[in-house]
Amino acid sequence: LRFFEGINGARRHAHGIIIQPSTISAPEDFIHHAFTRSEGGSVIVGEAYQEFLRYCQMGNLTRVEFTEFKRVAKELVLEKFQLGLRHDIRTPEGRQTHGWKHIRLLLEPNLQANEAA
Repeated sequence: LRFFEGINGARRHAHGIIIQPSTISAPEDFIHHAFTRSEGGSVIVGEAYQEFLRYCQMGNLTRVEFTEFKRVAKELVLEKFQLGLRHDIRTPEGRQTHGWKHIRLLLEPNLQANEAA
């Protein structure tokens, strides 16, 4: 799982691009690039995970299971935005679920942090 991560990680070749090993995990990278502060905004953990999977596919990154993503996201959102994971975010259907208020997801997180020419 961590073959391409860390200081001793292997380089990857994807679509003619050499990708250097990442010193941070794919969920950490995604959260740092995909979340932004937005008063009145909200992010549902499940929706963030679906965007994370798309982000991994686009960047040829290692995916993690939902529970691992949620654990990392909970820690990093608290650290970066000082926002705790809530249990009262409303889905479009009106159900309560886990997520954060006062942040939002960017539509196209920057993948360039992982790519090197």
